[in-house]
Amino acid sequence: MINNAAASSGVLDLKENKHCGETGPSPSPLKNVEQKEGFKVLKRKTKGWSEERRRKQAEHCRQTKPWTSTPGPQSEEGKARAAQNALEHGLRSAEMHELRRLLRKHRAVLKALNAQIDMNNP
Repeated sequence: MINNAAASSGVLDLKENKHCGETGPSPSPLKNVEQKEGFKVLKRKTKGWSEERRRKQAEHCRQTKPWTSTPGPQSEEGKARAAQNALEHGLRSAEMHELRRLLRKHRAVLKALNAQIDMNNP
């Protein structure tokens, strides 16, 4: 339960536990809650790595920069697939590019035919 006066100051009032209609004392303090400047802050749960391990890994990644040495696709099939990365479904798909190319070609043919018709009919 949040006390309005306490909410404005940023402090939570956990004197009553009204979860699922139950009343009573608030649960015992959780391991992942710490007090900071009047606020109760939930610490981020980690997936097995300690803060020290995370710090070391981040430093290692900053020093080695593994993303700078990725070679990219080596096979012709992989290169062709990577070339299509920017294309999406819809108006930017390969089919639409082909359709636009054909329409430009047909438009040029029709323009040439109209020019011939205009020359023959003064």
